[in-house]
Amino acid sequence: MTNLASAEGVDPPAGALAAPGGPRLGRGALILLLVIGLVVGGLVAELAVRIAAATVPRLTALFRGTDPTGVLVRPHGELGYRQKPNSTFSYANGTFATSNAMGFRGPAVTTPKPAGTFRIILLGGSTTHGWGVGDDSTIDASMRRLLAAG
Repeated sequence: MTNLASAEGVDPPAGALAAPGGPRLGRGALILLLVIGLVVGGLVAELAVRIAAATVPRLTALFRGTDPTGVLVRPHGELGYRQKPNSTFSYANGTFATSNAMGFRGPAVTTPKPAGTFRIILLGGSTTHGWGVGDDSTIDASMRRLLAAG
């Protein structure tokens, strides 16, 4: 089967792909299709791994064991993560997050609560945790200083 362009004596451009009787794809279009294919393939693979990890407990344990941040951070609840107890997490900016025995930032908390002690709980995400700031720059540390000053 011959291509119409070849039959007329016109050669297709270098790198062009043509189906018999169909439109030609240039080099740019081929590269775009390749990139799209790689991105879609990567997303499908990511989705497959996430579904497998969520449904097969053995794979979940395997993936958690190979997670580089899994050494210092662990899943907590349905959607959250918490720093492992008694660990120090270093940030790229050179600051550190230290957790107490219960896995919270800040000093150790005695249980049960001593008489005459008031406790305040802070609920939130990475901002409340103080992501990227040192232990003395968290909301918790600031509140402790303000309350101690009276």
